[in-house]
Amino acid sequence: MADGPRQEWWSAAELADAGLPDMPGSKRKVNDMAARQNWRGRPGKARRRKAVGGGTEYHWTLLPMRARLALTARAEAPEEQTVGRDEAWADYERATAAAQKKAGERLAVLAEVEEIETAGMTRSLAVTTVATRSGIAAKSIWNWFGRVEGIAQADWLAYLVDRRSLRPKSAPKAANAAFCDIVKSDFLRLSGPSLTSCYDRAVRIAEKEGLSVPPIHQVRAWIKATISEPVLIYHRKGVEALRRYYPHQTRDKSAMVPLECVQGDYHRFDVFVRCPGEKDPVRVQMVVFSDVYSGKILAWRLDVTANSHTVQLALGDLIERYGVPWNALLDNGREFAAKAITGGTPTRFRFKIDDEDIPGLLPLLGVKVIWATPYSGQSKPIERAFRDLCDRVIDACLTDWASDARPELRTIVERAFNTDKEGQINRAELFSLRRLNFDDERWVRAMKAIEDAIRVVGSKTYMRFYRRDNAQAAWQAVTIDMAKA
Repeated sequence: MADGPRQEWWSAAELADAGLPDMPGSKRKVNDMAARQNWRGRPGKARRRKAVGGGTEYHWTLLPMRARLALTARAEAPEEQTVGRDEAWADYERATAAAQKKAGERLAVLAEVEEIETAGMTRSLAVTTVATRSGIAAKSIWNWFGRVEGIAQADWLAYLVDRRSLRPKSAPKAANAAFCDIVKSDFLRLSGPSLTSCYDRAVRIAEKEGLSVPPIHQVRAWIKATISEPVLIYHRKGVEALRRYYPHQTRDKSAMVPLECVQGDYHRFDVFVRCPGEKDPVRVQMVVFSDVYSGKILAWRLDVTANSHTVQLALGDLIERYGVPWNALLDNGREFAAKAITGGTPTRFRFKIDDEDIPGLLPLLGVKVIWATPYSGQSKPIERAFRDLCDRVIDACLTDWASDARPELRTIVERAFNTDKEGQINRAELFSLRRLNFDDERWVRAMKAIEDAIRVVGSKTYMRFYRRDNAQAAWQAVTIDMAKA
């Protein structure tokens, strides 16, 4: 064992901060102990402190036996390894509010020293200057610098907290672990049963098996302490709820340029209409391509179904008007993953990949294809295009015009756009607005946008056959079923 500690003379504050066995944890109580044991009356064991603020320092031999043994053990002990960053911040969170405040004050002192040092003063002189100004012992400041040596400055606060102030990790008390496991297995179900019902069922099982039953508040505390929030959400609410639990990624398009990336998706209108060639009313679908950077809709086509042919036509319109984009963020549907469009793309998994496949349209043009996350509307910003049209163009006119009008007027136009439903447009009601003639420039632009959105994707010629028994009889339609022909 070493003959003595590294530091022989100690002030009351330093002894309180040292965390020695059989020693008080506050400066006041250390001074009370020194007064009771008459430390100042021991010859050569007490002296006037030379640092700023004065006071008295005591020799380490005055301390209780266990405290002296701890000091000498520290003298010969190897340097304690620095705790990891995550552990340090976890300890900081466990510390009391007073300890966290004190750590912040220590950080401010170190920052002041570094600021003076940056001005051209040596660190020793900077420490002395700050110690004189703040009334803190220079040795304490040096000890704080020792704590954060080799640590990133952003993490200094966590390492400056007093470890003795950490709240103990209290283990929850459960009278019977087997009983709590029964409650836990019942509680972690997707049906989301209440803890009370799980507890009641566990009580019935415990009575049959002879298990002791702890109070429900102990079981609740045990579950809260042993089951993390993510685990609880995953088992009781599912994978999607767990994904929403974590913070979303914020998109930043400020560094992009036009046509750096375009996005394509199909939209199915929420209205049934009659289309030429279709026996029954159908919900028309529209494929849209827009620029990710600006949000501008670049090309669109209408059809009764989502198909790759319409996607190719819309891509042709886009390239003809604006040029070839660099990247394409596409929906994961089969109409976009068709070989004619994205054949040869390395990450294309919709169809069987063959080395002899002919490259699709986009790979041939050098466009990098990026597939959107399936069943994730927030992965495609284009989903907001229809709602933005309603909110920013049509609603702007309605707000001005209908401010003093009856609510029925606003209802007529809002019904055409279904503004309360994101991206759902009633096409028949929408086209009826074109019959309204207003001179407002914004209304004219809105109607022009609706007119530009109409695209003829094909035409068909129909022949109908009628017959009658004689010249005076009524015509009767002749039904021809080609499937049975």
